[in-house]
Amino acid sequence: MDNFNYIIAGGRVLDPASGLDAVMDIGICGDTVACMADSIDREDVRIDESTKIIDASGALVTPGLVDLHCHFFPDEYYGLPPEDTGVLSGCTTMVDGGSAGMLTYEYFSSQYMEKSPSKSYAFILHHPIGQFFQEENWKNVSVNADATADFIRRHPRIVGLKDKLTSDFAWYQGVEGVRRAVDIAHKSGKPYAVHLGTSTRLVAPDEKASESDVADAVRACTLELLATLRKGDIIFHAFTGKLGAIFTADGSYDEAVRAALKRGVLLDASVGRANFDIESYRLARQKGILPDLISSDLVQFGLTDVVFNLGTALSKFIDNGLTLSEVIHRATFMPAQAISLDDGTGRLRENGPADITISHLETGEFIFQDKMNGHTFSGPCLLRPKMCFVDGKPYETKHHGMSAPAAPR
Repeated sequence: MDNFNYIIAGGRVLDPASGLDAVMDIGICGDTVACMADSIDREDVRIDESTKIIDASGALVTPGLVDLHCHFFPDEYYGLPPEDTGVLSGCTTMVDGGSAGMLTYEYFSSQYMEKSPSKSYAFILHHPIGQFFQEENWKNVSVNADATADFIRRHPRIVGLKDKLTSDFAWYQGVEGVRRAVDIAHKSGKPYAVHLGTSTRLVAPDEKASESDVADAVRACTLELLATLRKGDIIFHAFTGKLGAIFTADGSYDEAVRAALKRGVLLDASVGRANFDIESYRLARQKGILPDLISSDLVQFGLTDVVFNLGTALSKFIDNGLTLSEVIHRATFMPAQAISLDDGTGRLRENGPADITISHLETGEFIFQDKMNGHTFSGPCLLRPKMCFVDGKPYETKHHGMSAPAAPR
């Protein structure tokens, strides 16, 4: 019988997947949760002088947070070092949201993913080069569908194919590009994930393209997406207010959205710096539609502005359509299931992986930004990750979230 390396003592243990919400102790042996009990007897034979007791009184102890959409390829336009999106933000598992394409993935994997303290996975971008510029130039770009599908199948850490439905993609690739991408993902056996929200600006200008023409192309691709996406495919930035938004005042996409959701398409809030519009979210709530998943879309510009970390992104939804437990569920078990992680990720139970996040749940009147349309809105809670364990190894967080509340209570 191995001794406990750590005991997390007296925290509020919340595991939505199992319905657990209680003050408990957790004993960690190596990379495994060895014991969960109301109170671990300090005379337990598994405790010796090397056992470290972590006082979690008043803290929230959850399965390790899973960020389904962030960017940790620092060589590309948006990317952060993997430590910043991962353990320093309290995330034990993270998924890069399409920073690398087929031509750049292996370098990204060897130099960053494999060296990351957090467990790391990635969507690869449909564009072969990846996201090395603010927007991808899709003019005269061709994609070998079979080779891309085969590449995804051969790399187990690739969890799916991603596109950004930008004006360039819509204008130069069109609905056929949407169909090709969905077909690639289907052939690979992995989900297709798509970023919604763009402008009418073309990276590769075309004198034949008026703003209204480009906007029509984006709307046509959006409708094609909603008609074509399959069970398990993911819409990132589901509550954007930009061109391509699916929740609009006139309800023009409502029927197509409901049909997609009925097929099992997943909505990820993917908050980001400029891709979450509180008004679009309110429209969706009025229709009874809520996110299935909540990720940060954390990039280098968001570390000190609007996003901060996954904890802040999650806080925007607490008592704003979702309970604390429902929010945690959407950033632990649900994203793990969305990318078919069946190794215990997103759960907290005996004999499971010791992937754990310890957070402080502050209460007050917190003023959040959406930065989509310059709106602010308030929320009653701020989740600040303070520590996490990855396979039983502890890490102190550095990025604790936005500033203190204006009116504590």
